[in-house]
Amino acid sequence: MWVDELKTWAPPSQSMSSLPPYAYVPGMQPHPRRSPRGHSFKLPPPSEEPWCREQGRPDQRWLAAVDFYNRGFFWESHELWEALWHGQKRQGAEALVLKALIQTAAAHLKILQEAPRGIEILAGRSDQMLEDLENAGCHFMAGLDLAAFRVRRNHWFAMALEGAELEAALFPFIHLDEVF
Repeated sequence: MWVDELKTWAPPSQSMSSLPPYAYVPGMQPHPRRSPRGHSFKLPPPSEEPWCREQGRPDQRWLAAVDFYNRGFFWESHELWEALWHGQKRQGAEALVLKALIQTAAAHLKILQEAPRGIEILAGRSDQMLEDLENAGCHFMAGLDLAAFRVRRNHWFAMALEGAELEAALFPFIHLDEVF
């Protein structure tokens, strides 16, 4: 399956975070935080501290979320992006990018759950957010070229909704191009 092959095609890791033993998909594995068998059971949730940009270095939560996403750990990336989103008080361009990424990760989970209506809704909402950012002149965030990512992800979700066979090589990876 395509998700199992993402690690082969993913860009180099940007963070020091190790991958959990499994990528959580609701209904398929133990819940990471609620189940005693979960990979993050009894661990503290990600910090909701504001985005950290000390000395031009990116926030480690951002880098870990990108790595998780690029390797098919969509719930885990969603959790980190949501913590960053809360840290931004859910306001501003960065918060909107984070919200779009949260919904993008959730749409990937819907692909794995074979829930086309969920894919359509979540991919559509996140696309609208990315379009709004583009129209407002926001083209990059923390190394992510939003327009290029939007094109790749829209192609991917269109293929998923058409029922095409998905290939890991075509996955909309997050490439951090801009120097922080």
